[in-house]
Amino acid sequence: MHRTTRQHDQIAQLYRGLDREDTASAVSVILKLRGETCDIDCLYCYEKRKETPGGARIDAAQVRRLAELFQGRPLAVELHGGEPLTAGRDHVSDVLRELAAQPSVVRVSLQTNGVLLDEQWLDLFDALYPGLRIGVSLDGDARGNAWRVGYDGEPVYPRVAAALRLLAGRGRGAGVIAAVTPAVLGRAEAVLDHLAGFTAEEPGLRDSRRRPGPDRSDQFPSHHGAIARTGDPARQLLRPCGSRLPRARPHRSGGVVALNRP
Repeated sequence: MHRTTRQHDQIAQLYRGLDREDTASAVSVILKLRGETCDIDCLYCYEKRKETPGGARIDAAQVRRLAELFQGRPLAVELHGGEPLTAGRDHVSDVLRELAAQPSVVRVSLQTNGVLLDEQWLDLFDALYPGLRIGVSLDGDARGNAWRVGYDGEPVYPRVAAALRLLAGRGRGAGVIAAVTPAVLGRAEAVLDHLAGFTAEEPGLRDSRRRPGPDRSDQFPSHHGAIARTGDPARQLLRPCGSRLPRARPHRSGGVVALNRP
């Protein structure tokens, strides 16, 4: 496939090494707490992860090495999976305690499918890392989530929607990552309006209503993946070839949605 000079530059920027002279920017670190282990069986998953309880776990001792490995650089840490919550409450507690104790960690976020999220998990987050940012994987409305199923083949959408309502009830915001599938293409308005209806969606990144905690990310820019606001860029990504979408309306909650192709 032919790439333009601009595309080559973007790829080179993405895979560039760390600038030893730039000690002000936070380094984005993804910790796959459960490796390939996940508790749901999405039909488009490219890893086809093993069902729990199999799989390894990143432990607190390994997390402790982050400061050494990155020589004290500020770190923005994302807890990922498979599904990170399948590591269990005791294990995640140890990891969060270790991250909270490291001065170089300026932000911690968690990406979850939302199925296991409950009051006990939120109590744990509030106690150990109140500033934890939560991202939920949700492909829009129920129709858009047709490919996100459990090992029993049943859709997980109702449980994820309940998790977002739970977050809203606790006053927590959440980012949303949506995979763009054929079930989503051509329905940008419906999908984005549905996501906007969850009051748990995270307000704009500069919103002042931050939860207390060790989050020090305001002090440090981060080399992190792009996040698309629910405006023209997001709608263009959801646009099938040859079709046109109405001009994007401002997102009524100022929410943020990250969109990735499967």
